[in-house]
Amino acid sequence: GVLQSGSEENASLSAFLSTIANNGEHSDGGLYTGEGFITNTHVTMAHFKEMDQKAIHQSFDAIVGQSVSVNIKSFIWSEKVAALAVEVDTETEAEAKYTVPAPQNAFPHITVWHAKGANAFLSNQLLDMLESGRA
Repeated sequence: GVLQSGSEENASLSAFLSTIANNGEHSDGGLYTGEGFITNTHVTMAHFKEMDQKAIHQSFDAIVGQSVSVNIKSFIWSEKVAALAVEVDTETEAEAKYTVPAPQNAFPHITVWHAKGANAFLSNQLLDMLESGRA
């Protein structure tokens, strides 16, 4: 995949992928399925701690069940967590277009892995960690 080809040019990415691969198990489809690998992924568009339920429903109910393109911008990782930085399109893919509200998360991403004992929500800190040289 893309990460494997990118790892050929980036030694630290290659080392990271080797480390997590050695801790995981491969399924028949070649997917990592061991502890810490997140297979039911999502982009958090809004969280109840930043937006009340009424506002969430008003903003997002119209697009429930709609398809929306998500573009991967980069792969960011630390020793504890890894995520895909993403950009969410501003409208749905259906013939009848609906506006997609911007993600409320300051760092739109898809968490794909976390180390044993670490929580997936740490991925919210990856952009800050990257900017400070810790990721």
